[in-house]
Amino acid sequence: MQYDQRGRMTHETGDNRSIAYNYLDLPSQIKTGTVVSVNYSYLADGMKISALTPSGEGLVYFGDFVYRQSSSGSLSFESVPLRYHFTAKEDQETDFGLPFTDFGARQYSH
Repeated sequence: MQYDQRGRMTHETGDNRSIAYNYLDLPSQIKTGTVVSVNYSYLADGMKISALTPSGEGLVYFGDFVYRQSSSGSLSFESVPLRYHFTAKEDQETDFGLPFTDFGARQYSH
């Protein structure tokens, strides 16, 4: 692997992949050899809006919703990211008499 002076990986030798970055230090293009594999697009605040192949296929992001785009430009629903809510219980003690905090993750989606 090769890195630039900013610590960003620019080349992965095993897969012969190179990564180009935009002004926000986010990946903008990944090439395998000399062939472009994927182009990434972002809003000015860094929120990813698409990850597309040169043929136009890939993923398009609208907020929390992810859509798959075909080469013809049609979109189909892909997924909604899962959200987790963490709670803590401090009513238990460990074998050493120290308080034990149980952080329970509860999954929900909206």
